[in-house]
Amino acid sequence: MRPAVSDARRPRMPGAVGPTDRACCEQGGERVADLNQVVDMEKNTSTKIVFSTTEYKGAQYVDMREYVESATYTGFTKKGIRLHGDKLDEFIANLQKLKAALAQTGGPGAAPDAD
Repeated sequence: MRPAVSDARRPRMPGAVGPTDRACCEQGGERVADLNQVVDMEKNTSTKIVFSTTEYKGAQYVDMREYVESATYTGFTKKGIRLHGDKLDEFIANLQKLKAALAQTGGPGAAPDAD
């Protein structure tokens, strides 16, 4: 008897929705189509990070989520973060602190701002 293949490893037809998609795409009843994509950036050859805004129960949110394009899966993943819009300034300030800490260690791309 062959062992069962998990849904995560089973190839799907393009456009098919699997368990991972449902968990990511139907957060609180919201569909990915409700996201308003603002910009994206390349993470690697098969993955980009998509920056979006959305509204849920009258509140504004920002969403940063991985989008994968591969032979076995194309779509958003669970990897990402959603923050209430009120937290965006604090989040950006913390990213600036992270960038400064990286600059002190001489990490790649860690040139301090000229501000």
